[in-house]
This record gives sequence, structure tokens and C-alpha cells, in this order.
Amino acid sequence: LGLERIVRDNIIEFDISREHLPWQSPDIVPLQTKEDLYTLEELNPLMELIGEASYNVAVQSFKYDPTYTVNFTSVWGNIQRQGNVMHEHSHSNNIFSGVFYINANEKHPPLQIHKPDYGVGFSPTVIEENPINNGAVYYRPSKDSLIIFPSYLRHSVSTNIIEEDRISIAFNIMLRGRFDNPSSNQSVVF
Repeated sequence: LGLERIVRDNIIEFDISREHLPWQSPDIVPLQTKEDLYTLEELNPLMELIGEASYNVAVQSFKYDPTYTVNFTSVWGNIQRQGNVMHEHSHSNNIFSGVFYINANEKHPPLQIHKPDYGVGFSPTVIEENPINNGAVYYRPSKDSLIIFPSYLRHSVSTNIIEEDRISIAFNIMLRGRFDNPSSNQSVVF
């Protein structure tokens, strides 16, 4: 699909001091595209693949109502150059978030999905860190892989230490349909 070209051709310039990351130095923030890549006709095959995979995750894994439809709220490209880092954040105004890896190098930093602490006030002493006790799950990028996770989970990417750019397309998805029991006063249709 020429995904790397699409991402590189759509990178935007913005003034980091006035945008949403004013505390970060501009030289460590990955390059990004606008958040409307899903509107590009040439990306339709990828959007269909991600939409179908997200629907399957919703219905098969989470057991959500199969009458929901998948709606992209944002899709953007990322280029993480050497020295760039993506701070810990979440997209809690959506249902699912994810990333599609356009390229991958075994030395690229992994996606870190942080486990929620749910207000735990203390933790046992850890003698040796492992994926179960370190507070995060790591997904090493592999070319053409797709990772989908609940949007409320905080995630980050550590510093890219190699010269090769780490290139991906990230997305947020909302499920459209009725939420909560129809007889509830809290029921709403998105």
C-alpha cells in the first residue's frame, strides 16, 4: 500500500510549545501526521482490515453486543526518529486504540502497555523484574503486525536508540450503538 510513503508525505509541522506537549523538548517528540488518515482513499484496505479486526476483538474477546459498528475517531502516522520518545498516555474517550507497524527492527523500542494500579497503595518488594511484576506489558514491533487494546490503558514507547526510524500508524475506535441497558436512565446511543 505504500504506507511508509503515505506517512512521510503527510507529516505535519507544529509548534510544540503551543501544542499538547508544551513540557517536552521538540527534538524528542516523534513526528506525526494529522489524525484523519482514515479519510485517504488509498488507505481503505488497511482501514477495512483494522475495522474488521477491532470488531472481532469487541465481539469475540470482550463479548460486546454484535450490533455495534466500528467507527474510527482518529488515525495518524508516527515516525519515531533516533532520540524520540512517546510519553505515557491513554485515549480514554474511545473504546479501542491500537497500532499497525509499517516497519520493525529488533532494536526498536517496544510498545509498553501499563497495567492499571486501581489505587493500590503499596507493592511487595520485587527481587527480579519480569513481565508479570514490572507494571507493564511489552510488545516488540514486527512489520505488518496489528495490536489492539482498550483505550483506557496507559501506554508509551521508550527512546528509539538506533538511526532507523520506527514507523507506525496508530488509531482510536469508538463503537457505535446503544450503551448500557435500554431501560436504564444511563442508557445512551453513540
